[in-house]
Amino acid sequence: MIQLRFAVIADTFATMVRTAIQENIDLIHTCHALLLLGDLPAQAYPALREEFQLPMRGLCVLGNHDGEHWSDWLPRYQFEHLHLNLAAMRKDGREFIFGGFSGSERYKPDGHWQWDNRTAENLLANLAPCDILLTHTAPEPPPDYPADNRHSGLPALGGYIDKHQPKLALHGHFHQTFQQQRGETVILGCYGVVLLDCTIDGDSWQIQWKELNVPPWN
Repeated sequence: MIQLRFAVIADTFATMVRTAIQENIDLIHTCHALLLLGDLPAQAYPALREEFQLPMRGLCVLGNHDGEHWSDWLPRYQFEHLHLNLAAMRKDGREFIFGGFSGSERYKPDGHWQWDNRTAENLLANLAPCDILLTHTAPEPPPDYPADNRHSGLPALGGYIDKHQPKLALHGHFHQTFQQQRGETVILGCYGVVLLDCTIDGDSWQIQWKELNVPPWN
């Protein structure tokens, strides 16, 4: 049985996130990686390394509010941009593969990291199968989400999940933390700071998650 723990951060680096990190710093230091899902301010990346002194591996995708060339300087702070790329992590003799897709559905003519669904389909055809998929947006909004063309999801991501069935798909964008199931894939929408524990026994994955940015912080 293998245990993996991640700190997932998405869509804000406001006071609640900074406080959540500080209040849970010892807990976050037990994580195997930081997983950043986009729409964080540029100063978040150096702050995680320099202010909060978090040394663990950093894997990230970018969001629709992030800059066009941010991926150029992310390595300076030891963050790996996974857009259409894979990264491997070994734990207890087993290799786990992460894949990523940056950006969201296109909802305005300007702005970077936005895609129409056909373009997203063509791009995702170049992303190999993975165990854990990191994206900014999701295949579709959460249940009962208010109609909003900025948060309609990318069906192309659903096509990738249906084809490759990653064990876990993590995304931000909707400013909620919620869990869905699509085939064999657990889809977890994240907002703020989420502590994610994965228990892996053969092909069986069990996940537990907790929002750290809402009380009680313990």
